[in-house]
Amino acid sequence: LMRILNLLKQFFWLRKSLHKINGFISINMEYFKTPEAFDQYAIKEKNASRSKEYFQLSALLVFKIAEMFDMNVEKQTLLNLVYLSILAPFFDDQFDHNSKNIADLILQIESPNYGKDKNHELAFSSSIYKKLLLGIPNKDKFIALARKMFQIQQESCYQKCIEVSDNELYEICIEKGGVACELYWSTTSEDNNIAYNITYSLGGLLQMLDDLLDVYDDLNEGIKTYANQVSFDHFLKVVSAKYVETKDLLKQVPCEGKSKAEYQDLLGILYSAFFVIIKHYKKIRCEEINKPSRLLQCKREEVIFDMENPKNLLNFIKEYHKRK
Repeated sequence: LMRILNLLKQFFWLRKSLHKINGFISINMEYFKTPEAFDQYAIKEKNASRSKEYFQLSALLVFKIAEMFDMNVEKQTLLNLVYLSILAPFFDDQFDHNSKNIADLILQIESPNYGKDKNHELAFSSSIYKKLLLGIPNKDKFIALARKMFQIQQESCYQKCIEVSDNELYEICIEKGGVACELYWSTTSEDNNIAYNITYSLGGLLQMLDDLLDVYDDLNEGIKTYANQVSFDHFLKVVSAKYVETKDLLKQVPCEGKSKAEYQDLLGILYSAFFVIIKHYKKIRCEEINKPSRLLQCKREEVIFDMENPKNLLNFIKEYHKRK
């Protein structure tokens, strides 16, 4: 019974936090708008949706970790996350579509005004990036992480390379998620190694989950990830080790009490999700599927995992109980 109550408590916290975050979006919607001159990348329906999703995830991450450090999340931090969330889909598009702007973006990270007169796309990123940097407390730290994120995005292009090893894929996954979450945290005024270690490790786990959910689509597009190249059984072993590593980092947090325990519960819920999703994959058509590539024999609608499905939610709760 206590485990069910704890789970419900986490969902209520999540709902309350999302309500607060979405309220911030509604009140400050002008921050999601961009000048008409940058029509291609203006925050319209499609890109606005993507930016809001980035913002929701990053704000939830910052809120929960800030609680452990007894830290208030300031409005400026939320504005920083808004600007970063506007830029995120833009940067993704540049790498995903082999844009001519990629070489210019790294120069713009170092010098925000670079490329603003070159084309509308670079003018767009320059205008948002300059606004972002104005509110960042530790600009050197942020720029160093942005530079590192750019390098990881370049390395992720190797995921379509035949010769990339499983170990290299794992490193790309952990670095990509870890540095992205560090970048989110660097928008705050809290600058300590413990917080960065926690965000990095959690980010790696989140990226592993994201890759697991995208197994079918990534295989279809010829993108190699650690999640779709190793067996599901092996993947779970590696996830379990990463979970233990992430949980152990909580010992470094000086405070004890409610916020730390709640974070550990959320971490456990995240960990349970891997088992629920892989059980779903392995039992499609009542066949025992252990190799991700075999999922391509199925229809997409059979494979894609719907977390809002009541049956999946029930399995999720059962798994949470078992692993608690």
